[in-house]
Amino acid sequence: YAQTGGVTHTFNNQSQSESLTAPYNFDLSSANIARFKPEIQRLVDFLNNTGWHYNVGMRTDESHGLTHDALSRGFLSVDAQAQRQQALLTLQYGITDRLSLGFFVPYVHTQVNVSHSLSGANTASDIQKTIISPDGGAGVSPEVTEGLSQISNVDEDKLQGLLTAKGYSRFGSSDTSGLGDVVLGARYCYLEARPASGNWINSVQLGVTVPTGRLKPPRELTQVDFGNGAWDAGLAHIANYSPIRLITFSSGLHYTYRFWGHRELWVKEKPSDLMADFTGAENVAQRLGDKYWATLGTTFNISRAFTVDTSYEWLWKNSDLFHGSRADRDYSYLANDSDVYTETLQMGASFSSLPAFLKHDLPVPLQLSANLYMPLRGKNTPIAPYGTAELALYF
Repeated sequence: YAQTGGVTHTFNNQSQSESLTAPYNFDLSSANIARFKPEIQRLVDFLNNTGWHYNVGMRTDESHGLTHDALSRGFLSVDAQAQRQQALLTLQYGITDRLSLGFFVPYVHTQVNVSHSLSGANTASDIQKTIISPDGGAGVSPEVTEGLSQISNVDEDKLQGLLTAKGYSRFGSSDTSGLGDVVLGARYCYLEARPASGNWINSVQLGVTVPTGRLKPPRELTQVDFGNGAWDAGLAHIANYSPIRLITFSSGLHYTYRFWGHRELWVKEKPSDLMADFTGAENVAQRLGDKYWATLGTTFNISRAFTVDTSYEWLWKNSDLFHGSRADRDYSYLANDSDVYTETLQMGASFSSLPAFLKHDLPVPLQLSANLYMPLRGKNTPIAPYGTAELALYF
């Protein structure tokens, strides 16, 4: 069983910590509003051609501060916190003393809690009051006054309407559960040596991920995928060395190759568009970036039953690739900031009844362990510390 803490921040493309929702907190300025509704650009062009200037510091004066166009509906604030829980059912079977086969089946539960608000100066209201006043610009078209009225009266519900008009569900919290990606694997111990300098146990392992986890629908902005949406194959080498009984050093080298797969995405007509809509729905070919990671660890064997361990992991993931069928679309933007780097510290403890079971002192052969994983550095990855608890039974 694994559970994250409250996930609110991410390592961005500059390896700095920032809010998960930082890209979605912005001024509803004329430039951004025009990206929501392109027809507003005509209103913006009209106001820019009036020669007026706007001073927000004078917005309480009789002129409402209208001396230059600074069309705005204020500031859109969005906040979010995510939490993921995962339960794993794992079975491993020893074909021989050196070869084991196994699988694990994950069940995932993800909660995303969001909040949003509008704040700041409603300059569209100020501009509207001046334009429709007797001293305002004469000959202003009804389309301009109607456009100003729409913008000045924008509230959170109207912004939700802009989303639903593009085919999205209303922006809000989500709570979803489902099966994750199933993994099948094998491990072979090719070396088990006990020279005078210490004990060595070296193994290789192979794993295959089956894309059984559901991918979130494009219309759901706050849901999270339960899987990767494609097959992959992983190869690893694991080495353990015990110079003395009290200490075991371990290392792991891992590589995962991702195969091409498909998923439904909404693709922007132009990468500069604010967001895609349902007209861009397409079953896009994707190849997630290959992963490489290395681990170094130390286990302190306090007794035959109780151990304490720690490890450090370095992980790299290449950028993703996307291909589609439309000649008029640029799919490369979908891979922006998809390369990943993380460094994670692990600390844990474990209790095993196996020594006592083999001496017939305890009736059940089991192992209990608990671990804490803390991401310390990274790039393009959520800052999601998590803990695990594991019960292993031996038959």
